[in-house]
Amino acid sequence: MFFTVYKTTNLVNGHYYVGSHKTLDPNDDYLGSGDLLLDAVKKYGREKFKKEVICMALCEEWLEPLEDTFIVPNEVDPKSYNINPFGTRPPSKRTEEHKRNIGLANRGNKRPDLVAYNSSNERRKELSERRIGTNNPFFNKKHNTEYKIQQSRRNKGKNNPMYGSTYIQINNGKINKRWSGKEVPDGWVRGWLYGTNH
Repeated sequence: MFFTVYKTTNLVNGHYYVGSHKTLDPNDDYLGSGDLLLDAVKKYGREKFKKEVICMALCEEWLEPLEDTFIVPNEVDPKSYNINPFGTRPPSKRTEEHKRNIGLANRGNKRPDLVAYNSSNERRKELSERRIGTNNPFFNKKHNTEYKIQQSRRNKGKNNPMYGSTYIQINNGKINKRWSGKEVPDGWVRGWLYGTNH
């Protein structure tokens, strides 16, 4: 599974939308679900929009905080299709029963072609190279000091998705997992080896 932060751009007027997406294929045809974006897609047609993956999170817990670092709400930039400012997403309208039913319906529902695609080192390298140097949308750009301070404050203490926990691994990183205990279990060591499962 890939945990992506993406940017969808209107090729007609340059307006854009930033969102996060859990997917087996980072290059799928998902454009986003924001109200302003959906209205624009309906007006101009899907073929007038281009999606690019900005970055990927290592795990689902990091996805939303990572997404927030790229979101610029419409009230700040009129070209943005994002309505909600940082950290003010409306609560989910799905009931717990609804969520449970979705999980049961999707259990064991894997696509062999995309699972193989997901585990391909060559494909991961290709995706990485697409975002190196001038291909990276953030190339030669920097966050200003005010923004850095704001993000630092937002991710301190209990607001940090890793608050009170760490990653541990065993067998040279063949298994990585998040751990909240004080003592590391026998045979495990602190840390994460990049590119392995958790």
